[in-house]
Amino acid sequence: MGERSKDLIKIINDDGFPLNIICFEITETVLSENLDFTNRIIETMHHNKFTVAIDDFGTGYSSLGYLKKLNADKLKVDRLFIKDYPESDDGSILQAIVKLAHELNIKVIVEGIETEIQKAYIKELGCEEYQGYFCSKPECIQDILALIKEYNSTPSSG
Repeated sequence: MGERSKDLIKIINDDGFPLNIICFEITETVLSENLDFTNRIIETMHHNKFTVAIDDFGTGYSSLGYLKKLNADKLKVDRLFIKDYPESDDGSILQAIVKLAHELNIKVIVEGIETEIQKAYIKELGCEEYQGYFCSKPECIQDILALIKEYNSTPSSG
């Protein structure tokens, strides 16, 4: 593992940030370059309590073979597989991807959710997470950190 990765882990640890909510994303392109090296990075991330997602699944030269060989926690499915649902896409490819991931005990994040209908569909499929304008527009890191700080300082109502 490179020094820059170790530096990043140290900075995050020193800040006292809850590590289990941080998810590192590895793109398919990186996976195809060196599977053994990628697995070593994933092992290091897991050792430090981070989760790891395979990003942009389905956009490149997807190899289903590496899904079984990797120790990734999540599969982040590209918006390509939901963007036209239900108007001109019946969702069958997304359904197959989700089923495959779950058979391999990999959680699924679907990118590009923009409508209540899309959100309901992925919930029906059992997807654990989603991203998209339906949830929030992209935010800068300062705004996200402010939200986390505000959330952590608010007393729970339970």
